[in-house]
Amino acid sequence: MSERVLLYSAELDQAGFIASRLQYDATLRNLELVGEAATHVLDEVRRVYGQVPWRLLIATRNRLIHGYLGIDDDIVWNIVQVEVPRLLLQLRGDSETGARRGRRQRLRQETNTMGTTVHRLLLQELTREAARAIAPTALLVFPVGAPGQHGPHLPVGTDHFAVE
Repeated sequence: MSERVLLYSAELDQAGFIASRLQYDATLRNLELVGEAATHVLDEVRRVYGQVPWRLLIATRNRLIHGYLGIDDDIVWNIVQVEVPRLLLQLRGDSETGARRGRRQRLRQETNTMGTTVHRLLLQELTREAARAIAPTALLVFPVGAPGQHGPHLPVGTDHFAVE
């Protein structure tokens, strides 16, 4: 979503961005989606990524969705040009304050057969800080298999892929 915000505004100056209603509206929609996604981030993950302004993302979404007092084009342009690139750096761990350089964490939210929401994290993609944050309440599932048991036509990681 954040990448799309940058894509939709690429090669445009502020006046061109505002004049292109299609790109402007698509950008606003994706900013709304970023804020909506922020409402579903687990507290444990928020603590690990403490530099991310979670409440501000949600508040921005609310302002855009409801159009409180209108939408200021200068503020939208600043969000697109300054805040979204900063957010991407924070989430990717590439910022100077990020301890998770070049690593991204995947969080999957699913509903199991009993209707309970289940959050899936891939251990190999967690940083130590994230693993420590969720350890007290996490249930770990380790896929186990033997290379070759599935035959030469499948990759060695078949058991791992099947569990995902």
